[in-house]
Amino acid sequence: MRTMMSFVVIVTILKLLGGATLGSAHDVPLVPAYIEQKNGTFAICAFDGAKDTIFKYRGLFISKQELPEVSIIRPQLIFARDKNERKDAGWAEQWSPRQEDLYLYGEIPYSVQVVDPPLDFCVTTRSELLLGVRLRERFYAFASAGKIAKNDDYKFRVLDCAHNIRIIHIHPPKHRRDEIEDHIKSIRAETERGKGSV
Repeated sequence: MRTMMSFVVIVTILKLLGGATLGSAHDVPLVPAYIEQKNGTFAICAFDGAKDTIFKYRGLFISKQELPEVSIIRPQLIFARDKNERKDAGWAEQWSPRQEDLYLYGEIPYSVQVVDPPLDFCVTTRSELLLGVRLRERFYAFASAGKIAKNDDYKFRVLDCAHNIRIIHIHPPKHRRDEIEDHIKSIRAETERGKGSV
């Protein structure tokens, strides 16, 4: 019962907060979500509160240690696997819960769609151009195009990850490696023509 009540509260808060977007039009409000896999990693997802749908990003995973911090005032949609039956915590544990106590257990009450999110480019404080996926205050980077100047007239949309963005390096999705390599080659070719050079 406590888990279900917590789930309702978390979803309500996250729906009000809104979040990132999915698709080239960037017009669908999303919030981060994570689903634990059988091997203990967590799939990176995005929850669409308007459609009550979770978009699971194909091939993108993080470890448990890389999950965002969870607290009563910072709820997160983290769906965890638990083989053992969980018991309701006592009052002391409710006021000072462990991270795992705030995860969501049991069957996911929403449809889950596997999608390929649009790729983004992010410039770091060291002028390094990273290729990856952004979701709210996190940028999941899986490739680097080297250093470029920040003030050039790019032919591609570039995010400034110097402020309030946490960069997390992850393995690239295997099924998109050719696409990623093509992006990197295109960027480097543009750099050699004088655009994006340091």
